[in-house]
Amino acid sequence: MKNLKLIYIFFISLLFLSLFSGCSKRNKESIFNHDTGKHLKNWISEHKYSYLKDKDSCDECHENNSSGGISKLGCFSKSFNGAICHPDGTFGHPSDWKNPLIHGASAKSAPGFKNCKECHGNDFSGGITNTSCFTCHGVNAPHPKKNWNGDILTHTNTDAANSSICFDCHANGNNSDRKPDSTASKDTLPGCFNNTLCHAIIGHFAGWESGNNHGVTAEKDFSVCKNCHGADFKGGISTISCYSCHTGPGVTHPDTGWIIPNHKINALTDIILCKKCHGDDYLGGSSQIACNICHMENETKVHILNWYPDVQLNHRSYAKNNGTLICTNVNCHGIELTGVNGSGPSCSTCHTWPFVSVHPSDWNLGTNHGVTAEKDFSVCKNCHGSNLSGITGSGISCSTCHPWPFTLSNCNTCHNSPPSGYTYPDIAGSHTIHTALVNINCTSCHTNSGSGTINHINNIINVIFNNTFNAKSGISSYSSQNKTCSKISCHGGTITPNWISGNIDVNTQCSSCHKSGTGEYNGYSSGRHSLHTGFASCTECHDINKLPASHFTNLNTSAMTGANLTIISAANYTGGRCTITCHGKNHNNNRW
Repeated sequence: MKNLKLIYIFFISLLFLSLFSGCSKRNKESIFNHDTGKHLKNWISEHKYSYLKDKDSCDECHENNSSGGISKLGCFSKSFNGAICHPDGTFGHPSDWKNPLIHGASAKSAPGFKNCKECHGNDFSGGITNTSCFTCHGVNAPHPKKNWNGDILTHTNTDAANSSICFDCHANGNNSDRKPDSTASKDTLPGCFNNTLCHAIIGHFAGWESGNNHGVTAEKDFSVCKNCHGADFKGGISTISCYSCHTGPGVTHPDTGWIIPNHKINALTDIILCKKCHGDDYLGGSSQIACNICHMENETKVHILNWYPDVQLNHRSYAKNNGTLICTNVNCHGIELTGVNGSGPSCSTCHTWPFVSVHPSDWNLGTNHGVTAEKDFSVCKNCHGSNLSGITGSGISCSTCHPWPFTLSNCNTCHNSPPSGYTYPDIAGSHTIHTALVNINCTSCHTNSGSGTINHINNIINVIFNNTFNAKSGISSYSSQNKTCSKISCHGGTITPNWISGNIDVNTQCSSCHKSGTGEYNGYSSGRHSLHTGFASCTECHDINKLPASHFTNLNTSAMTGANLTIISAANYTGGRCTITCHGKNHNNNRW
C-alpha cells in the first residue's frame, strides 16, 4: 500500500511537470521570464508583434484556437489587468475597422494582405479569428467583387509589395478578365506589370512614371495615350486616370479656360507644383514647354525684369523700342489692346482712346506730368524735342501751356521770383517782404519742395518750415485754411497775420512778435524791460532807423543778437550801462 501511494505521488508530479513544461520551455523568440512564469513588462503592447512573428510559441500555453489553454487566458477574453482584449474577434483593430475605407486602405498598403493572412487564414476564410473576409466582400477574395477598379475601392493603388499574395489567385491572369500578353519565366517574381499576374508591360518600360519619360512622349502625340487611358484621359481600359497626378494632360490642360485665368491662379497658389512638368528652372522640363515662351519676365510676371516698380516709365520705353505687337497677344492685352478678362487690362484704362497718346487721359494735372517731368526732363525730350519746343506728329511744345523759355533751373518759367501774381502758382502774398530779409530764401518755408523735388509741381502749396525756425514753444506750421503761420521763432511763437492780406508795421507794432514773460527766444524779459515798458514805448529807447541794418539779420538762429545795436545814440549804451536823462530823471552810468 505504501509503495502504491509513492507511485501515485510520482505520477502526479510527472503530470504537473508535463503540464507546465510547455509554458516554461525556453524560447529565444518569445518575450518571457522563465523564472517568474510571466511575460515581461509592456507585454500587452508588445505581444502583437511577437504573435505575428511566431504564433506557434503562443499555442503552447494559449492553444492554437486562442481560447485559453492551460493559461486560462484567451485572445478573446474581455480584459486582462485592466486592458481590453479582443472579445469581438477584431484582434486590436480600431472601433471603425469594419469601414472598408479604413481596413481596405490598410490591406492595400505594404505588407498589407500578408498581415491579414496571419489571423484570417491563408485563404482569408476565417483563420484563428473565425472571421471570413468573404462574408462582407461577396466574393471568395480579400477584396470587393469585380469590377474592383473604379472610384475609391480600386486595386490600382495597391502597393506592389502585395503582388505575391495576389499571385495566389491571379497567377497568369487567373480569375481575371485581364490576361498578360505572354507567360513570364518561372523565376520571375510576382509583379503588377511583368506578365506574372493580369497585366503585361503594356508597352511601357521601367521608370515610365517619370515625367521625363512618359511626359516627353505624351507631349509628342497625346492621341497615343488615348488608346489605353481613354478619350478623356480618365482611365480607359488601363483604369489609370491621367488626372490622378495631373490637373489635366497636354499644353492647354483640356480645360479651355486653363491659360486664362486658371493657370495664373494655380501658379500663384502653388508655383512649386509647376516645376513637376516645367522643370526646376521653369525652362521646359518634361513638358518641354518653357514659361518664358509666354512670359517676358519670369514664371509669375509677364513683363520684363525692370518693369516694376515704375510701370509708367518702363512699359512706355518697352513699347517705344519694341512696338505693341507682343502686347496684342490674345492672352495679354488683346488684338485691339482692349484688354483680356483675367489678364492684361485695356490700354484705355490709362491712355486716351483711340490709342493716339502715350499719356494718360488726366496727364495735364500737375500731379501727373509735373511730378514725372521733375524726376527727369530728358524723358520729355524724346517726344517734345530736345528743347521742348515740340515735334510734329508727336509731343506739342511745352510753351503751349508754360511760360518760356522752359528750363528746370529757371523759376520764372512758372512763377516770378519771388511770386508776384494773383493765381497759382504765381501768388504774391508776403513773399517779397520775406525774401528781402537776410538769410531767408525759398527753402526756409518750402523745405524739400524746391525745384527737382517730387513736391515742387504737385498742385499743392507745400509749406514746410526749416527746423531752424521752430519756436521755443513748439514746431512751426502753416494753416492753409487761415493762411497763417504759428510757432515761428522770428514771430515769437505767435500766430502771424494772414499771408495774403495781413501785414505788420515793424516800426510801431513791436509786441506783435516780442512779448514779455513768454520765455520765447525773442521775448523781452531781460534787464529792466518790465520797469520801463510800463510807461515808455519801445521806440523811446530803440531807434527805428537802425532796424533795417540789424533787426532782421539773424532770423535763422534762436539767439537774440544785435538788439543793442538798435538803441538810440543819446543813451550812450555801452557795456550794459546807460548815461542819459529822460523823463526828468538823470541816469548816470546806470546799469541796465
